[in-house]
Amino acid sequence: MIHLCASYACLKLSTSLEDLVRNVYAHFSRYSKRFKNFEEFQTFCGTPVHKFLCLSRTRWLSVESVVNRVLEQWSPLHLCFTDDVESKCDPSNAAKSILQSLHNVFQKAVLEFMFPAEKDKFLQHYVSNRCSIASPLKSRSDEAFKRNSV
Repeated sequence: MIHLCASYACLKLSTSLEDLVRNVYAHFSRYSKRFKNFEEFQTFCGTPVHKFLCLSRTRWLSVESVVNRVLEQWSPLHLCFTDDVESKCDPSNAAKSILQSLHNVFQKAVLEFMFPAEKDKFLQHYVSNRCSIASPLKSRSDEAFKRNSV
């Protein structure tokens, strides 16, 4: 039932986010020269040099890693496509379409909302605070047990 609810909710979302992720992957996947050019932008921005991941139609759990990779590379992508469109070295309309999507602040906000990168830090903070609260209680209960057993 949860899967059906999630599937129905996803049908209501805009497909432009999925199109952006797929177009970015397709733009770099078959052209090593494009990716070499993009690596220069990655090193300029100080982001890790990573390739883009393919968004699978059947493995929907991989969406998070694909989106996180695009969010990680957002600044170099923006610079790279701006350079491509302004210098007209990429005559395809795909580069213009990707650049328009990257200019859309709403799309980045939705991606960050759907897949927050800080969730691991949040979970670690929650677990560490919970453990720090639980450990004094545990030590007190151990001391009380020892006193009562003697």
